Amino acid sequence: MDVSTEIQQKTSDFLLHLYHLYQPPHQSDDWIFLIADQCYRPLSRWLAQNNFPVAINISYSLIKHLRRLRLEDIIENLGEAAEKGTIEFTGSAAYHPILPLLLSHKGGESEVKRQIELNDRLNREVFGNVWKPALPQNCHLPQKSLFCLKSQSSAPIVSLKADL
Repeated sequence: MDVSTEIQQKTSDFLLHLYHLYQPPHQSDDWIFLIADQCYRPLSRWLAQNNFPVAINISYSLIKHLRRLRLEDIIENLGEAAEKGTIEFTGSAAYHPILPLLLSHKGGESEVKRQIELNDRLNREVFGNVWKPALPQNCHLPQKSLFCLKSQSSAPIVSLKADL
């Protein structure tokens, strides 16, 4: 039995691994290359080659960096892992905003909707049919945030709470 299968058997009943891949829009190219080489590339390659189930949240701004810098092997690896069912994607707002803060301002609901749609549109373009995101329910999101997310997205909302 390989290590990933053993870990999966021990943890699949009560633990969800959620990896959040994000870089801000203003991040320098040097940092993107460094982080891609040290983190995103090895992780995506490992996920494509193993059967370790995880949820992946990859942001709009990171996808834009990866495409612009021709680091598409990372995207391809994630797509391959999703095609074989090893990973599932979670959706999010495009620029990593704190949703309750957006919602506390006039016009906040429309901005939340815009960012979710923007993120969804690019990821659907990049990942095609394997982009079937769920929106993770952050345990600290106020009820208004959850209502807004539910009403603005066709993706199911899943709870990441584990009853241990």
